[in-house]
Amino acid sequence: MKNYNIPKMKKEIIFYLAFIFSASLPLSTKVANVCLILLGLAVIIKVFKDGINLNKKSFIKYGLTTTVFVLVLLTIGLFFTDDVNNAFKYYGRFSSYFIVPLIFSFLPFSFLNEIKKTSCKGLIIGSVISSLILISITFFRYYVFKGNTVQLQADILSYDFTYHQFASQLNFHPVFLGFYIVLAIVFLIEYKGLFNNYLKIFSLFTLLLCLLFLNARSPLLLLCIYFIVFFIRRVLIYFKYKKGLGQLFLFLGFTVMIVVSAIIFLKDTYLYQRFSKHIVWELTENKGTSYDGVYSNDSRVSRWKAIASKGGERPFFGHGAASEDKVVLIAYEENQLMYAYKEEYGPHNQYLSFFVEYGLFGVAIFIFYLFYNLRNAITSRDILYLFMFIIVAVGSLFDSILYRNMVVIFVGFYCNLFTIMDIKRRKNEASNV
Repeated sequence: MKNYNIPKMKKEIIFYLAFIFSASLPLSTKVANVCLILLGLAVIIKVFKDGINLNKKSFIKYGLTTTVFVLVLLTIGLFFTDDVNNAFKYYGRFSSYFIVPLIFSFLPFSFLNEIKKTSCKGLIIGSVISSLILISITFFRYYVFKGNTVQLQADILSYDFTYHQFASQLNFHPVFLGFYIVLAIVFLIEYKGLFNNYLKIFSLFTLLLCLLFLNARSPLLLLCIYFIVFFIRRVLIYFKYKKGLGQLFLFLGFTVMIVVSAIIFLKDTYLYQRFSKHIVWELTENKGTSYDGVYSNDSRVSRWKAIASKGGERPFFGHGAASEDKVVLIAYEENQLMYAYKEEYGPHNQYLSFFVEYGLFGVAIFIFYLFYNLRNAITSRDILYLFMFIIVAVGSLFDSILYRNMVVIFVGFYCNLFTIMDIKRRKNEASNV
């Protein structure tokens, strides 16, 4: 393998682009897309200058452990679909799922580790800036709403100032922006040495406040999962090293205080309704009813049941690539879910999306992908790696996240970064034995 000396600045260009890409994720999806393309080009130039060769056998062997599995399913799905022309368009949409793991596979572990560090820092900074912008605009809107008077009441957490109304100020979906924010919180807490303590506290408060206004269930559920994992780790540390008991009680007391205060303060708000009446309504079978007595709809469980039944007509290899939209609407019509049919709702479940298009085969491949990476993250004791895949596994229960552009570039970058770093680390350890 050739190894030419490259000026340091040229290497840093890749790190800068990784930083800018990550920082732009919570600010502008279009800018993030451009940065990801530039990052790919920069890596390709480095590969050619260094004369780095790709281990093709290794790339093929580990293909299904990266997001390449989505392209594999798409290709197999071409043999079962009734809409081949539309299916081919998905190769462009999902190109990041192949290109990113490919270019990362050329880079050594140490280089990827530096990309990881700069991208983590970028996501935190971008998320804090995005949060400050959204919170500032929202408080100004609330100030105008209150007749240009300075007041702070529970109605600031009403529908008019949270969820879509909050995230749409930067043209984001609240759930997907919430994924960025939650991962930024995990990076902020777990990645040591990126910021001083005062900046960490300010950033953490800002990100948590943004999550509150986003009012999205999946991100808040993920945050709860992280805090549970955090607490369990602290308990294990105490029993193993007999230290950290004070921190453990401080964390537990602080958490209880926050939860109790939140319940009292938020009891009569839209946020509280979304996590009480609304979620109960969504998780029971309801057709053409309303959880609030105002707007009628079809609950998520009733839609899932109809879609699963329709998908079961071709259980093994599904209806083929790009068939989801058509099959789902037929399922709604056959089950008299007219509100869902009229609004053209998707499955809101990645597992169901794969089942409809690729059958049990597709679901099995997806579960293998998740299981492989979750297992390796646990055995590696890498909380950042672990939580990135928890986001994918849990987020996929409530939306078809791997089909959304905001998530395609997010998952394409971070999941593949962690997966390929783990593969290279294990190879390095094996070669040193």
